[in-house]
Amino acid sequence: MRLFIAINFEDEMKGSLSRTIAELKQQSVEGRFPKEEHMHLTLVFLGDVPPERLDEVKTVMDGIYRIPISLEIAGLGKFIRRGEVLYWCGVKENQELHRMQGILASGLREKGLPADDKPFSPHITMGRKCVMKKGFSEEEFQKKMPAMHMPVRAISLMKSEQAGGKLKHTEIYRVELENRDE
Repeated sequence: MRLFIAINFEDEMKGSLSRTIAELKQQSVEGRFPKEEHMHLTLVFLGDVPPERLDEVKTVMDGIYRIPISLEIAGLGKFIRRGEVLYWCGVKENQELHRMQGILASGLREKGLPADDKPFSPHITMGRKCVMKKGFSEEEFQKKMPAMHMPVRAISLMKSEQAGGKLKHTEIYRVELENRDE
């Protein structure tokens, strides 16, 4: 099973991100833009995990501290890889988020499970293989982006698969974080 641990977004956050992605798409000549149902923040990418090791992943997730975290989206950025441009929204620096991700990643590695060991750089993909219209200004676009924030109420173990030629993400396990007054 191809797995990752993620924060799934609430509907309000998905709506804000969808509108921002639609605006980015209008400023492009071409590109691939994520669908609302695929929007999430990846904490740890595991890749292919045998089904018999699923309980070990769940045990690591169950072992995290359960303090709620609040996410705040902070700006537009881009990566350029092999000449292709990927636009993303960053997440404002958040020590609790980094701490949670570190605990998950190290716990998985201690069990001999595959866990991406690249430095954690929380972001939400806005568009891949983007070619923007002449005159597009990242700085101007960023100024028009709405403030986006949400409390994190849970983390999810997600299965990624191709079904009928389409990408599908399915939540197969969830760990609720404790509630607190916002």
